[in-house]
Amino acid sequence: MIGRTRLFIDERALLALIWLLATACNLGKAYHIDDTAHLEIAAWIEAHPAAPMSGLVNWGDSAEPIHELNQPSLYFYMLAGWGRIFGYGEVAMHTLQSLFTLAATFFFFGIARVLVPAHALILTALLILGPAFVVGQNLMVDVPILALSLAFFYVLFKPRMQSEHVRYALAGGIASAAMLMKYSCLPLLPILVIHLVARKQFRVLYAALIPVAVLAAWSLFNYFEYGSVHLFDRPAEARTIEKTISMAGRWIIALGSIAPFSVLILADAFSRVMKGKASRRVIAIAGVLLFVAAALFYFRSHAHWPHAFLAALFLANGTFLLVMTGLALRAQCRGPAQSTGPALLLYLWFAATAAFMVLLAPFLATRHVLLSIAPLLLILGMQLPAVPRPRTAFVALLATVFLTAGLVTADRRFADYYRKNAPAIRSSLPADSTIWFTGHWGWQWYAKQSGMRQIDLSRSKPGPGDYVVNPLAVNRQDIPSEWKLELVDVVEEPPVPRPRFNTANGGASFYAASHLPWSISREPFGPIEIYRVPE
Repeated sequence: MIGRTRLFIDERALLALIWLLATACNLGKAYHIDDTAHLEIAAWIEAHPAAPMSGLVNWGDSAEPIHELNQPSLYFYMLAGWGRIFGYGEVAMHTLQSLFTLAATFFFFGIARVLVPAHALILTALLILGPAFVVGQNLMVDVPILALSLAFFYVLFKPRMQSEHVRYALAGGIASAAMLMKYSCLPLLPILVIHLVARKQFRVLYAALIPVAVLAAWSLFNYFEYGSVHLFDRPAEARTIEKTISMAGRWIIALGSIAPFSVLILADAFSRVMKGKASRRVIAIAGVLLFVAAALFYFRSHAHWPHAFLAALFLANGTFLLVMTGLALRAQCRGPAQSTGPALLLYLWFAATAAFMVLLAPFLATRHVLLSIAPLLLILGMQLPAVPRPRTAFVALLATVFLTAGLVTADRRFADYYRKNAPAIRSSLPADSTIWFTGHWGWQWYAKQSGMRQIDLSRSKPGPGDYVVNPLAVNRQDIPSEWKLELVDVVEEPPVPRPRFNTANGGASFYAASHLPWSISREPFGPIEIYRVPE
């Protein structure tokens, strides 16, 4: 009894350490990428709680109603309430995000203890300390919806519950909250229905009506607020076969770029099936295929060899994990019936989240793949040996921490570049001058905080003597050619002395990857141009 208690205390201490490490990486980080839009929506909701979709946010060329954007409002209500109490500073807001990090840590570990108890701690560390999770915390909604998704599946997997009615009503409520944070959680509804039917829990099928009723109420609220239904009003594009194949390829590359935990699976696979000459033969074939893939990337995209090699490596790593997932499915289907049910629910979770992003997401980013990593780790973890191999687990954790540390440092530097330069540029210009700016992301927040005015191409035009600040490497408005501007200065990052991890790659590749979510390069952050309107 004493031994069990001590083990439980040790696990709790290690889980707390994992949570604190992930939190520390984000706590003082500058606002970044979509954070600004979320903060501006929250500020509107704080002042107009009954009309969350009616405010204006400039996240393109001009200010548009919030309902033109892609997400429902529950998370923004939380930001608004938290900001009203604690303020809108980085530490305060990132503390709120830390609570979701804590929830994700607790619920993933709870699921892992049910399904793979021997590997629960290491799998939790690989998820929570992984680069997609740690770097992607910011103030965006992906970690919160991951936490709610984990809570949903924790309820489904939990072996003991007060009653089936409580279990599934709670699952329906959690799914509802997740959907009201982001519509990419919509797959939770069919998963709940399939799970109930597969378990022949027909008397609690009403639980699936909870998220349906919540979405109906939300849609009715939209209609009375602005005359339409946000769920059906979201921007969409035609998805061709070519586009779908491209998105699937990007999804695999993004997965491979943020999954250093594959060394754990690779070591186990080698220990089971790779012996002697066969091992050398497989390694040689893999090396040739990697070289061929790198050459294809190089010639097709005209990328530099290091970038082409990284892209090929990411593709190979992502493909390997998908192949191992397929082999795990085959092994599960041949296994005992009592283990097949939980495994198939994991596969449904993994396939539904991946398919939603590939088929419906407007673009692909590492944070979109994050939602699939939790079930992937559990699926592959169920194939690991019953007795853990501490050395292999240590190597996997070391690889994860090393990559995460490099990418965290790079992304904090990327975000801080705009936090630092916005007030510096403002103070370098005449105090009595009017200064306009283009650009979004974290830059937009800090430029406004510094007293600059945001350009709205439909509503504003700088006058004689005004200045226009134009950061070239952020998503921004294009300055009209008819504006006659004089370039007076360019702010640039000092030369980079040595290659380093880079999450920008000329834009924000970690948050909207075309083919390379991150790289190792000397590429500086984009210059910031300062113009003046002639008198």
